[in-house]
Amino acid sequence: MHKLEKLFQILLVTSIAATIVFFLIIKPAYTFINDHNSKWDTAEIDRGEKRPIEFIVTDSSFDKDDIIYKNWDVKKYDDMIMYSTHGTNVHGHRFGWAKKSGHCDSNNLYLTISTTHEDKDILENFKNSRIALKFSYPEVEGVTYKTVAEIIAVNDFGSMKIVFLNIQDENPTFNLYAEKLRKIKVEIEQPFKSIFDIPEEIWNLDGLIASKLKAQEMCEAIESNQNLI
Repeated sequence: MHKLEKLFQILLVTSIAATIVFFLIIKPAYTFINDHNSKWDTAEIDRGEKRPIEFIVTDSSFDKDDIIYKNWDVKKYDDMIMYSTHGTNVHGHRFGWAKKSGHCDSNNLYLTISTTHEDKDILENFKNSRIALKFSYPEVEGVTYKTVAEIIAVNDFGSMKIVFLNIQDENPTFNLYAEKLRKIKVEIEQPFKSIFDIPEEIWNLDGLIASKLKAQEMCEAIESNQNLI
């Protein structure tokens, strides 16, 4: 199991409870037309080149002393630091970055998205495939950023499928907008969009800069301690 995947699973336990009632009492927010799905064949999904995830699992306990900055929290897990926030549509959806000691200047962007769609089981067939995403900013019209994320895991949680997405390539312009604005919106694009009953999420960016700086500080501190050994 990848270290990122294990970390995401731990986060789910603490954040998904707030969304269970939502999924149990509210029907899917979007109705999808069957013939719309027929425009897409699974062969059109870009599986891409299977890339190794940099972070490797080691056995250790999770540090529960999270540091909170407004809507963001910073977590330490072994030699990995993660800073993230919860979704506004579904609390259990997460958006954030992870960095590892020895690579403190690099950040892996990740997301967790859930679905209760009747066709959700098909997602099991697309681990290590890539899914198209569109980022936008509700405060600014006409500014979008499209990219692909790797599906590194698909797990069951009750009646839901939880999809773990990882983006290894950083985009400076994207990061600049994220640091300057207060909200970011992410939409899953076709052909995967039809499998998600809520294919978009908005995350609050208040606290991002402070959490990012703290994550860098914590990562460098780990490196310094390792160098002293």
